[in-house]
Parts: sequence; structure tokens; C-alpha cells
Amino acid sequence: MYVKNSEPLSWQQRWGSWRKRILKSLAAWAPGYHLRRYLFRACGFQIGEDVYIGEGLIVAEILEDFSEKLVVGDRVAIAPRCTLVTSSDANFSRLTEVIPPQEGKIVLANDAWLGAGVTILPGVTVGEGAIVGAGAVVTRDVPPYTVVTGIPARVTGYIPGHEPAVDPDVPFVHSSAVVSPAAQVGKRTKIWQDCQVREGASIGDEVILGKGVYVDAGVKIGNRVKIQNYVSVYHGVTIEDGVFVGPHVCFTNDLRPRAINPDGTLQEAIDWTVIPTLVRRGASLGANSTIVAGITIGAFAMVGAGAVVTRDVPHHGLVVGNPARLIGYVCECGERLQVMADGQHGYCPRCQREIDLTP
Repeated sequence: MYVKNSEPLSWQQRWGSWRKRILKSLAAWAPGYHLRRYLFRACGFQIGEDVYIGEGLIVAEILEDFSEKLVVGDRVAIAPRCTLVTSSDANFSRLTEVIPPQEGKIVLANDAWLGAGVTILPGVTVGEGAIVGAGAVVTRDVPPYTVVTGIPARVTGYIPGHEPAVDPDVPFVHSSAVVSPAAQVGKRTKIWQDCQVREGASIGDEVILGKGVYVDAGVKIGNRVKIQNYVSVYHGVTIEDGVFVGPHVCFTNDLRPRAINPDGTLQEAIDWTVIPTLVRRGASLGANSTIVAGITIGAFAMVGAGAVVTRDVPHHGLVVGNPARLIGYVCECGERLQVMADGQHGYCPRCQREIDLTP
């Protein structure tokens, strides 16, 4: 790669650039890593002690630039066919008129290891003891004692004994999940594969969001809530502490849904009114149930699988069917209650507690 310079080069610069070109060509395929290391040093690169350089190493640079652009520490291992790009531009393409050259020193710190076919871009430092997996393209600095892989390279592991301290209170977010930075996520919460949490959503402590859960903007979810796979929790829904939401439960927030206005224009947020829905503490919603907008599910109530809830459910109420109807009451432990003679209390045969059933 040659620098485009409006001023003519001196004979010393021309000789130096041709000398470097020849040495680099020889160094890339010289027999034995000792000879390759010697020849790359002769090119002007800083190469430390006990460095292994595999066959086919390419250092892409401006040949006339004799400043220190490559620094390799001690005991570094460079596998075959790696490419270190200290300078990159489009050469004679007209793209050079709009895209400036990219230049920067590459530093490979002590004990770093580059796998076969790795590409390092300008300005990157690979930290001490770091491993770059085969075929990776490194576009940013690699922290010490980490393992990076992929295109672009990202941290996928740590050298044994150098794992970062883990704060047990920090929420877990799967790499495939999308959580808005404007959302609030509580301690020890787990957000699994393919979830999306929108801006303004508030999720409490020790919540579990299963695969594919969608939490809309402004949704409020309390502590220790379990939401199973592929549940959609839309704007206007509030879920209190300790609620169980089974797989594929569907919440709604519009009683008169339309895609367009009477004049045929697409409806926007100002064209409809959110109807709030509330799920009280400890309630359970069975798989595939549908909660119509504007409903309140009482504390520790239970909604049967596949039910369509069109009216409020009382505390401890057990509802099933389409539309859902009240068929009894359940204890906090989930056991069906025996309604006492006064009709206002229930008795749990499992935990022997008496439950007040008055509204």
C-alpha cells in the first residue's frame, strides 16, 4: 500500500519502502518462525522475545511510513495467515474523495494469542493474555485475559482464573434479548431468549421472562413474577408481585381495535384510548388465556387454560371457559377452597387456612 503524496519521495524513502516490501514478502513465507521473526524485525516492527509467527502473516501499511505502527510483546503467538492492518484506504478508487484513510498502531501485548486467519484493524490493542479466535475480525480493543470470537469480534469467554467478579444482584439478559436502555430492570431478574422490553417499562426484582416475551412501553411488572414463553404484555397492563402468567397468554388494551380511521387513514396513538388492565398480587393466568382490556384479576385468583376473561375476577376466584365464568375459589397455595355455610369464607383442606371471600 502506498501513500499518495504530492511531494516527490527522496531516494532514501524509495529505497526504504522497497527494502521493506522485499523483507515483508520474504518474512511471510520464510522457513521457521525464528527466521520470520528476524525478518519482520528488520522491517522496523517492534517484536518481543519468544514470539511465534506463523506462515503467511500480512502487515498492511503505508510503506513510506517508518513510524512505529506495530508493537508485539513477549511470548505472543500469531497463527498462520493472520492480517494486521495498520493502515487502510481505497488507493486509486474515487472513494478516497469521501472516505479518509484509516490508520493506527496495532499493539499485541505480552502472551496474546491470535488464532489462524485473524484480522486486526487499525488502532486496536489486544490485551495481555487475550485469545482471539480463528477467523475473527477485531475492530476494537480486546481486554486482557479475555477470549474474543466472531465478526466483529466480541468477548465470549475468559481465561481461567481471570473471570470477572459476578454481582448476584445484577439482572441476567440473554444476548438475543432487546432491552431498552430507558427500561428499568430489577435485581436478580432473568430475561431469556428473544425477549423485547420497551422504553419506560418497569420490571421488579427476581422476575423471570421466558423465551419470546414482549413487554410494551410503560408496562409495570412487580417483584417475583413469572411470565412464560411468548406472552405479550401490552401498554396499559400492570402486573403486581408474585403473579404467574402461563405460556401464550394474551393481554389486550383496546376495546374497539381498528387499523384505520373512518376516513381510511392509518390510526396513530392519538386515535385510540388505552384501557388499563390490572392483575393483582399472586394471581395465576393459565396457558393461552386471553384477558380483555379493562379487566381486574383479583389477588390469588386463578384463570383456567384457554379462558377468555371478559369481566373482573374476584380475589381467590377460579374462572374457566369462553367467556370465563366463576366456578369456585382457590387458596393461596392453589388448592380449591371449600366454601363455608356463610358463603363469605373458604376453607383449604391442604393448608387448613380460612380465607375471607368478601370483596
